[in-house]
Amino acid sequence: MNTMASCSSLPDGGWHAPDTVAFVEQGQAVGRGGALKGAAPRPRGEPSAHPVGAGSRYAAGDDHGGARGRPDGDLAHSQRVPGRRGAGGAVRCAAAGAPAAVRRQRRSTNHGAGMLGATGRGAALDRDGLGESGTRRTGHGRDQSRNDSPASKKNWLKPWRRVMWCVGVLDAQYRKRMYGLLDLYARSFRREQPVVCIDEKSTQLLAHSRPPLPMKCGAPVREDYEYVRHGTCNLFVAIEPGAGKRTVVVTERRGKADFVAFIRHLTDHVYRTASCIHLVLDNLNIHMRKSFEDVLGKPAASRLLKRVRFHYTPKHASWLNMAEIEIGVLTRQCLNRRFADRGALASEVAAWQCRRNRERTPIRWTFTRQDADRKLGRHYVA
Repeated sequence: MNTMASCSSLPDGGWHAPDTVAFVEQGQAVGRGGALKGAAPRPRGEPSAHPVGAGSRYAAGDDHGGARGRPDGDLAHSQRVPGRRGAGGAVRCAAAGAPAAVRRQRRSTNHGAGMLGATGRGAALDRDGLGESGTRRTGHGRDQSRNDSPASKKNWLKPWRRVMWCVGVLDAQYRKRMYGLLDLYARSFRREQPVVCIDEKSTQLLAHSRPPLPMKCGAPVREDYEYVRHGTCNLFVAIEPGAGKRTVVVTERRGKADFVAFIRHLTDHVYRTASCIHLVLDNLNIHMRKSFEDVLGKPAASRLLKRVRFHYTPKHASWLNMAEIEIGVLTRQCLNRRFADRGALASEVAAWQCRRNRERTPIRWTFTRQDADRKLGRHYVA
């Protein structure tokens, strides 16, 4: 009995044995589909005496599924998976002149979806057996949270939640003030006519009840949640958005006299050479002209305010005051810690102001009159 093996060499030096390799006796020939010529016919499903015969599961037949009698090598190459190497694969080629058994790689039960052999590397996977994300499916698609968006928590009804905001009536006076401020912000920068936005912020003076633990390697500073309250103080904030210039003054309280003193500081020192100072303010009672007359008297108030022009935001529209933006930056960068007394707070605020003015960080306002009409037009009332 002689052994005949048909082997093809691969480019990387390995060997590939197709499915037509079989043991044949001398004088017999293998026909199409692997059946031996001259062999007696037998019922389908009975075992064959030959490795490849009519009863083999690798022979062409209806029970072969999607393979249709094609050898494993053809299936592998059609899926762009190289055939098995002779060195490490399950299919081996017998040496010339020496009989050797040929073992075959068993395929998956469904003959199509599943694993296909690869050459000593990661196995190639059939997309039919995988999920959309590349992981093997473990259950029904409804078990995956991303495939069941109606049941996600963010869409659940939460009747205990309440959202609170303040919306003003967008009447003619509201629109007039809003358009005036937006036109003022759209003007080009003029050094002799600065646009200055002013607002206030109240903050608490808090001291540590116990000394905090200092920072060390791998651990931040640790503070006790208890504190000692030493009252409150006020901060007046003025920002010139175009020049990137801000002025912050810490006062004990927020009253008429404190506000008048702050405006006098701006007119007499900060903007001494300006011909006209445009002040953007909200509708707080101390921001009115009457406060200057009550504190200084009418003649002195007229002299102080002869170079000042007030621009008030609409009611419930403090978002139009750019001082709100600067106060937010001040809170995040400087006021996010405890200060036991007003002197320590004033010192830290002065250092923050010097750094910001040295960097000349401006505020670029991009909301225009056209944007206001597009976004708020449906809320306008006569």
